[in-house]
Amino acid sequence: MYGKFGLMARKSLDGNSAQVNIVMHGNKLTSLQWRKMAADSTYEQRTDVLTADVLVLQRKGKTYTMRVSHKGQPFGPAKKIDLDLGDEVYLGLFVCSHVPDKIKKVAFTKVKLTYQKTYK
Repeated sequence: MYGKFGLMARKSLDGNSAQVNIVMHGNKLTSLQWRKMAADSTYEQRTDVLTADVLVLQRKGKTYTMRVSHKGQPFGPAKKIDLDLGDEVYLGLFVCSHVPDKIKKVAFTKVKLTYQKTYK
């Protein structure tokens, strides 16, 4: 079974928290995944970009947008989801093996977090 890794925004640090993430699966698939409420099912929008080198997760209000590409190439079509995770979220990188006794290793490089304050 394949593992996965990516970028995640969560409502809380609970294991079953509402969340949205960009996922790179071990089978090269890249997708936007989300859980609307705690303990809900996980939903997914897949992209046609396999083995993406650049992963971008952007939040504007309650809209989360995923953009992926190969280094130096234009981004593929954006995937979007409207999701209310609250005003403050937990952001992070994650690695998941899907098999409890299997360890997966991933190297994250050139990770960049930007914040743009909006005024009301």
